[in-house]
Amino acid sequence: MPEQVGRAPGEAGSPHRWDAPGWALPFTVGVLGFLVLGGAIVSGRVAERGDAFGIAFVVAWWAILAWNVYWFIFRVAYRLELRGETLHWRAPLARGELPARSITAVSVPKGQSPMVTIRSAGRRSVPVFGHRSLSSVLQPLHAINPVVPATTDRRD
Repeated sequence: MPEQVGRAPGEAGSPHRWDAPGWALPFTVGVLGFLVLGGAIVSGRVAERGDAFGIAFVVAWWAILAWNVYWFIFRVAYRLELRGETLHWRAPLARGELPARSITAVSVPKGQSPMVTIRSAGRRSVPVFGHRSLSSVLQPLHAINPVVPATTDRRD
């Protein structure tokens, strides 16, 4: 269950917080580490053979892996915390904050995707995997900024 320290929306005091499940961060880092190790092994074998298809495959592997490392290590938030009127987010190697009143949208794709994107004027978007309900943060955000939905209708 997401942690929420009780207080009324907009009231000073303890923050409202959402955390990804405890397994999410180690799982993500483990999978990316496994893919880096696999890529290193495959790259060594392809370098020995030197065939064009193998080289193209290895180049594509590293490009796709770099893209995923960027997103999952620097962009996808595993923690959201509303302190006062500022939403603080944290990814494994990045963190930032969004003034609650600057949030322009919370995008929830149709279908089974757990991805939720928090958009803000003049700042980069914050993607979140909503494995768990985000209502512990969205409800108090909604009280501050009505553009933010109170729920994502995802197991809320």
